[in-house]
Amino acid sequence: MPGTGWARDQLGHDLLVRIFYGGRISLAVGLSATVVALTIGMFTVRWRVFVGGVLDAAMMRIVDILYALPFTPPE
Repeated sequence: MPGTGWARDQLGHDLLVRIFYGGRISLAVGLSATVVALTIGMFTVRWRVFVGGVLDAAMMRIVDILYALPFTPPE
């Protein structure tokens, strides 16, 4: 049987191909989350630059509070 030369499961399916096939969903989710975060960040920064003043100061206080929180990794 043609394949990548990697191990096969009990049904004869190539495991490397199955890993790539399953990994495409994880990759799509990660890329989608990155695009959404970048889009929200760009619009937030443009809004802050355009409005400025009190709004900018308030958003900076929120960021300062988030920076003050300690990082606790999940167990």
